[in-house]
Amino acid sequence: MLLAACGCANDSGGGVSSVRMAAIRSHGQLICGVDGQVSGFSSVAADGRYQGFDVDVCRAVAAALLGSGNKVDFRNVTATQRFPAVASGEIDLLSRNSTVTLGRDAPGGNAMSFAPVVFHDGAGVMVPLASGITSLAGLGGKPICLLSGATTEQALTDGLRRLNRRYVPLKFSTIDEMFGAYQQGRCAAVSIDRSALAAQRTTFAVPAAHLILPEVLSKEPLAPATIESDPAWADAVRWIVYALFEAEEQGITQANVAAKLAEAKANPKLAERRQSDQCRRQLRRDLSP
Repeated sequence: MLLAACGCANDSGGGVSSVRMAAIRSHGQLICGVDGQVSGFSSVAADGRYQGFDVDVCRAVAAALLGSGNKVDFRNVTATQRFPAVASGEIDLLSRNSTVTLGRDAPGGNAMSFAPVVFHDGAGVMVPLASGITSLAGLGGKPICLLSGATTEQALTDGLRRLNRRYVPLKFSTIDEMFGAYQQGRCAAVSIDRSALAAQRTTFAVPAAHLILPEVLSKEPLAPATIESDPAWADAVRWIVYALFEAEEQGITQANVAAKLAEAKANPKLAERRQSDQCRRQLRRDLSP
């Protein structure tokens, strides 16, 4: 199912041309940009292996194009580095809890091509429970830790403006630096996507000592991204993600994919699944060195 995601398209046949897919085939691995510091999305385990939701997306794309989810070179990129890294070709794919916005998609902005949304989130704020702050209104005039290059700052500014409150922004380049400053008491609160707040809180010595405020400040649709100037590569990633959705809906996993395919071959009503396997085989042949 995954390998059929590209709809039997490739980087050399059928009039389709992709510089990026040709480069991936040439060096035999997918260079995937991740955060590397957000538990649940992308982080490094004790054994040095990358793990998390965004990491799994990278592995799925590598499996579809190269036949193995292990053929990935993970690169940690900060919020400010991520889009230039895609544009320069330093990374092939960005899978780093990044919000889809018009400015990031437009040619006059970051000129990204976003895959389907894989996680719906919203900006939020976390405070120490001991502060007594229970809502956004209590943050007026206080220093708040933020991540440079993230959409969170504007969401927070708009939220507090509606309450006629101002705050003091303290910006940091990485997640670790931002949450480190928060835990050191350098700011009264920290603001980023609510999923990241919840994930990081689990790493604190006493998670229950920190409160995520109830207000959801924005809509943050998160999606993988590729360079807009290579539409064939963008299409490949897009349909690989769609294939992941379809596989989940049909209950297809790594453990049962062989059995599911055998079932499809024996059942005429499952012709679509059989066709997916034919596309998988063709795609592997086309992408072979």
